[in-house]
Amino acid sequence: MTRRLGRLPAAPLLAAIERHPAIGKPRRGWTERLKQHAGEPGTRVYQRAQRDGWVTLRSLERLCDRFGWHPRELYGDAYDRAALTGRPPNFDPGRGRVTASPPGRSGLARLRPGELLAALGERPGVPARGGERGRRRRRPRPA
Repeated sequence: MTRRLGRLPAAPLLAAIERHPAIGKPRRGWTERLKQHAGEPGTRVYQRAQRDGWVTLRSLERLCDRFGWHPRELYGDAYDRAALTGRPPNFDPGRGRVTASPPGRSGLARLRPGELLAALGERPGVPARGGERGRRRRRPRPA
């Protein structure tokens, strides 16, 4: 089975919408409630997903926003894999750009313990700047 990049199966999204208390699919008038809650574009996304069995990431994100969900709530790690497919290994999703890697390595997954803190400019046992007053004082060890 071939899968197009940037798409996910529609079943989890369709099931979540149909179970939503504001929609209630088996009840009479559910299509009107869907149109009121998701808008006309959201209704078209729902119909297209139902017809094709797939939903694009952009449509998924927009429709989830209308319902107050994050796509990861419905799809878990599959959403992350689909969203990051085709990105270089050192792509930082938090920043939305490629970050510099240590020589000979790519991505944060290969950092050893402690290197992540060093890469972020933090040291263990020292509070981050901005939120706390002063530095923590270490208590002297009993002799």
